[in-house]
Amino acid sequence: MLPVFIEKTDAAGRGTTTMSADPDLVLPVPANSKWWIEMHLLVAGTNTAKVRTSWGAPTGATGLRRCLGPGSTTAAQTDADISTSRFGVHALGTAITYGLPRNNNTLLQQIIETAQITIGATAGNIALVWGQAAADTANVTYVSAGSLIKAYRLA
Repeated sequence: MLPVFIEKTDAAGRGTTTMSADPDLVLPVPANSKWWIEMHLLVAGTNTAKVRTSWGAPTGATGLRRCLGPGSTTAAQTDADISTSRFGVHALGTAITYGLPRNNNTLLQQIIETAQITIGATAGNIALVWGQAAADTANVTYVSAGSLIKAYRLA
């Protein structure tokens, strides 16, 4: 099977801890299918607000999410080369907080999340769900244009 690519075309900013599905990063999946999914996210914001992510999935979907990005306790710094990192494995719907050590809503950082997901009897969408970890309405957090979902149907 050829991969499916879904690219974010708009940099949506959020200044709230209310997590909701990103309108662009949504992959429709049929019932009784199996997928390898990668989310390559370009994010920016203040390290006070940070960013929190999870994945929405159809009822009955199973899988574990591998999460790679700046650690939630990393300090703000001018050199993102020395950040602490997150290397975790979590349930699809678990909210994960990432730090934003570049501490600027115009300096992008990368988060990569991957999962092998088995879809049960209910079709639906796999979607990036996100918001700020701490509300900062004066300094919104962004998931930028150029972020994408890369998906392979395995069965």
